[in-house]
Formats: sequence, C-alpha cells, structure tokens
Amino acid sequence: MNIIVQVNIFKMRKLGKGSRLKFEVAKLALEAVLNNEQTDWLIKIYQQCTIRKQKSMFLNHQDIHNKWAAASHCITKFTKEVISVPYNGKWWDFNVHYWNLWDLTTDLLGDCNLFPHFMFDAQRLSKFDGETFIHFVDKLFTAQDFWDIQSRLPPGGKLLAFILYADKTKLSSFGTAKGCPVVKEDKDYAGKSSWVNFKNTVWHSLFARIISLCVVSLIHRIMSLWPCPVCLVPCDELWDTSKSYPHRTSDESQVIVATAQGKDTMEEKDENSLWAIQYTNVHQALSHDHMHNGRLWSHHLWVELQKYVVSLRRSKVSAINKMYQNFKHPNQVMGVSFADSSMHEDISKKTPHSATCYFDVYAFILKLMYTLLSRFTQQTLFMKGEQYIMEAGEENDKGWSFPKMHLIMHIFDDIEAKGTTRNYNTKPNEQMHRPLKKLYQCWTNFKDFAKQILQINHWLLVSDDICRRVEDLDNFSRSTSQAGNIDADVDDPATDDPVPLDGFMHVKIGSMQASLTLEQIEMAHWGVDVAFTSFCVKLNAFLNIFLLACNLPLPNGKRVQLLPSNTADANQVTECLFLQVNYESLVDWQQHTDYLRCSPMFFNAPRFDCVFIQTEQKVILGCLIFLFQCPVGKDVFPLTLIHPFDAPTARPCAQAEFFSVRSIICGAFLVPDSNLNCLVINTVNIDIFLHVKEIHLEAGHLVRI
Repeated sequence: MNIIVQVNIFKMRKLGKGSRLKFEVAKLALEAVLNNEQTDWLIKIYQQCTIRKQKSMFLNHQDIHNKWAAASHCITKFTKEVISVPYNGKWWDFNVHYWNLWDLTTDLLGDCNLFPHFMFDAQRLSKFDGETFIHFVDKLFTAQDFWDIQSRLPPGGKLLAFILYADKTKLSSFGTAKGCPVVKEDKDYAGKSSWVNFKNTVWHSLFARIISLCVVSLIHRIMSLWPCPVCLVPCDELWDTSKSYPHRTSDESQVIVATAQGKDTMEEKDENSLWAIQYTNVHQALSHDHMHNGRLWSHHLWVELQKYVVSLRRSKVSAINKMYQNFKHPNQVMGVSFADSSMHEDISKKTPHSATCYFDVYAFILKLMYTLLSRFTQQTLFMKGEQYIMEAGEENDKGWSFPKMHLIMHIFDDIEAKGTTRNYNTKPNEQMHRPLKKLYQCWTNFKDFAKQILQINHWLLVSDDICRRVEDLDNFSRSTSQAGNIDADVDDPATDDPVPLDGFMHVKIGSMQASLTLEQIEMAHWGVDVAFTSFCVKLNAFLNIFLLACNLPLPNGKRVQLLPSNTADANQVTECLFLQVNYESLVDWQQHTDYLRCSPMFFNAPRFDCVFIQTEQKVILGCLIFLFQCPVGKDVFPLTLIHPFDAPTARPCAQAEFFSVRSIICGAFLVPDSNLNCLVINTVNIDIFLHVKEIHLEAGHLVRI
C-alpha cells in the first residue's frame, strides 16, 4: 500500500504546479456549470493573469461584492418600503420592493444605446401593393390610441408609453417559496370576499409608488352582475358574442362608487387610486392578454373536445395521440395535463378540423389565428365584424357564460387602439420568471431571498451597462485608429464582389448524396413506391416542356434524352435531402425561411415535408417525394418529384409529377386522412393560414376565414 501511495505522489509531483492549476480551473468550470462561452472567457482571463498582462486585484468574494456595490449607482436601485393595512382586527405589514418609475425613466432616456429606439410620435404607415396604398397597424405608435393621446397634448409635448405587468411565480420546486405581487394567499381567508377586497386595498395603497392595472380585473369578479372590466355586459349574457354593450369609463365608475359609498356595506368604501391620474380611463387601458386568455382553450374547449373524442371509441383517441407525436409534445396529449401555455397553443393549432364537429372549436381557432397576425391591414381588420358563437352540441351541457368567453369580443378593438396583440402579450413577461427562479436556486441562501434576488438582478443590470460602455469605448478607439488610414484605402478596389440576384435565390438545396443513374434510382424504389415507375421517361418529358416554357435553349438544339442505363455515358443525378426556402411573408412582408426535409431517414423516421407550389394556372399543395439536381448539357437544374394535391380527391401516387424547386413557395403542413387523402392543418402557421384562404377564394369556395 505504501508503495502505491508513493508512486501516486511521485506522479503528481511530476505533473508540476502548472498542471495542477489547469486542473483547478477545469474543476471550477465543471462545478460552476459554465457553458462553452463562459468557459472560454474564464480561460482568457486565466491566460491574461499567467502571462502577467493583467494583475488580479481581488482578494476574496467580499472584495468583488464591494466593487459591485460601488458601481451600483449606474442604475436606479430597488427601494424597500413597509406598508401597513388593517384587516380582521389587526394590522398587516407588507415588504414592497420597487423601482422609482421616474428615476427608471430618466435612466432609460439617458442611455445613448436605448434612446434612439424610443418612438415619441404617432405614425401612419402604408404599403403600396401595385395599385394603391394600404394602411396597416403593427407597433403601438401606429395604432389609434397613440394618435389620439398625442393629438390632445400641448404643442411640443411627447408621449412615453409604459406596459404594466404583475404576476406571481413559484421559485422553489414544490412551490413553498413564491414570488408574489405584494400579497400572498392565506388559506385561512382565501376565497372570502373580504380578503379579495383587502388585497385590492393593499394594491391601491401602493399605487403612489407602483402602478398596476391588475386591480381593475380583480374588482370585476365572475360572480358580479357585470363581470366584464371593459363593457357593461350582464353576467347571464356573457356567452352571446353576437351582441355589443356600452363600454365602461372611469367617470361613470366614479359615480357608481360615490353612490355605493352612501350605503352601509363596508365592501363599498374603497376607492380606485387610478382615478387620481389625470385623463386616465383604466377600462380602456386594459388589454387582451393572448397567453392567459388561452385558458379558454386549455380549461374549457380542450376539456370538452377530449370528452367528445373519448365518447367515440379507443381508435379515435389513438389517432389524436398519433397526430402529435414528434411535434414538440410527448407521445400522447389525450388525458395529459400541461401547465405550459405555449404547449396548449400548439395543440390548439394542430387540432384537425374533423375533430371540431362536436362544437365549434374551429371558430375559436380561427379567431386565435387572426389575433396572432403581426401586422393588420384594412382587409384583415374586417374580422372585427365577424362574430363567432361557440355552439354546443345537443348532448353538451357545458355552460359558456363566463368572462373569458366574452373577452374575445374586445380583441379587435384592442388591435385598432393599441396595435397587434404581441404589444401587450404577457408571454415575454412570463419568460422573465425563469431568471428569478435561477437566481433563487443559485445565489440565495433561501432566507430573506427577495433582497438577495433583487441585489443580484441589479448587479447583472449594472454589468450589462458597463459592458455596453466598454464596447462603445472599444468601437470609438477602433474608429479613431482607422481614421488615419482612410486616405490610403480610398483607391483600393473592393475585395468582395456583390452576389448577383437572378430572381431564383429563394431556394437552396443541401445534404447531397452520392450521384446515381436514373436506372439505379428506379430500381431502388421498385415495388416500394409506384411514384418512381417510368422515372426516366417522365423526367425526359418534363425537361423538354420545362426548358421551352422557360425560354431556355435545348442542349445542342435537340430534345432532351437522358440515358437511364448503367453505362459509361449514362446520365446521373444527385439526390438531396434538405431544402431551404426563403419567401415573403403574407403577414409582415418580410423575408422568412422554411427548412424542409425530403429524407427516407431523418432522426430514425422518414420525413417528407409538404409544400405550396406555384403552377402556371394556380397555387397547389404537394408532398415532396424525391429532391435532386439534374445536369442537362452545361446547366444543372434543381428538381423535385412531388405527389400533387390539386383535386378534391387525392391522386394515386403513380401520378406524381416533376416540378422545378424554384416553383416552391413555402412549406405546408398536411396530415394523412384516409384513402390517400390528406388534411391541411392551416392553423399551424400564419402564412399557411393565409395561403389556404387565398386558395379557397380563388376556387370560389364559400369560406368563413
């Protein structure tokens, strides 16, 4: 044993101090769970210290904390206050951490990196479609409310808009530690009307320092006579989306409260502190929240749809589960509860139209798709007048008279007033919960964690601010050093020639395989896929028509006659498994990209994506079968064999056709139905949704989309 120990000690001494230091650095990176970028940065600092270019000035962790504290004045700090509110015969104290809104605004406006991105003036934007200018709405400053408010400002006045948000989240795995907006739930009082009023009182007491519109939603509860915070709809008429009612105003609400204050009930004594803000209409400021209103699907529509599917037979349940396999979800969705709202959003988009026969789920999905548009024109805003009523089946006893059912009535009013729904969607705010949970788990001792989380969060903001300042200094130094070389570089020719655009740059194929003869391709699919029957004959016929239609010369002035045989002079083609398609979105007119696959084995499963194809007569749908490059003379053409879906009943696979890859518009999503038919799921993607709508309209179909 002693001999083994001495040998190990000898080996460690032989490694030297340098190897031990390297081990300690590697061990630190491993235990701190550093990613590749952070590890590279640690090694860079380590190297600078070892070659003595930089000398470490830190002695311990407290020294680092002191440096952060000294630099914290760069950003407005959080302020802590204690608020006392009486309830149930005693005083309740609440610790409140907040940013001073005015100081924070001053920081933002004084930041040279952020200030250029602020928009202080309303804008009216239009796009020329070749015949006329079309007005559109997207950002908040392009909407009507921004325009109306600025019109009422004195000359020279500018508008600075804020989006206000408050929520709670579980910081620990079991939910024992929570991040709450001031008031935690108490099981002894939860559910009582007096407790809800108490929470409202706390909110209003804090309004001098924190502005939150959530209180308005708390005031109008489900059991009230007029539960909608936007309009005066009776509680028993919430289900009827065909009727409209007068909108609430803050002035009318103040009159109602003043009348109620003359009553003897204690519940009516509280006032809304938001009324102290001049020109404020809190009911108009409330906005549709796409994420939380999605619970109309998760808590109601999806529940009822599952009941209906289960009532049929087991094969239908299996068919629904099979649809969602390999689509971000687990192997089944039926009977599974998901807490992630984005998961439910994806499920609703992929719900087949055939599953909506029990009640009008498709009506909800249609409205959902329109609300997800990132840009609205006069044509798309016509949906404001379309009313969708969820009609339950005869056997469905589900009641639809609840606020979330009614609130979809106000979506398009919000879009006209405040722009697209992503301007006031709480999904980005929900994503801010993740850093808070990470801070709780990694940087706190789980005691008095609110102060610790906010301190680390503040240091991260300070770090980001310092990094941007250092980057600005480096850019300035670099530009100054290059200023003296401008004259010397004036006469230098350009090193990079611009890439010419020939109008066909929107497609690109990749993942190329070994070249094969036409006979080899046909024999490889013999008896397996009838689409490859007479592959060479069909390809020759297509090329002769295609070249003439594109005004391209035939090779040597003769008809194309590719040779299929496996001989020295036989023609070969190169199979490709990947296709990238760049296209102009019908929504925002920006370039978007689809990454499509045509592969017999992609992650252990065959994948043949579907596409929209532009033919001479119209736009059709089709499924990729074979993607390849075909040399003809001195040119190489990207082609594809496609199973077209251009008829009410699907063609046999033997009638597959060749198309130029350049005729593909973008990707599509189809699922197999029966008898080789496919069902178009147009709710997966906004562009697919609008493309399918155009196909219906061009065909003269009576559609409701």
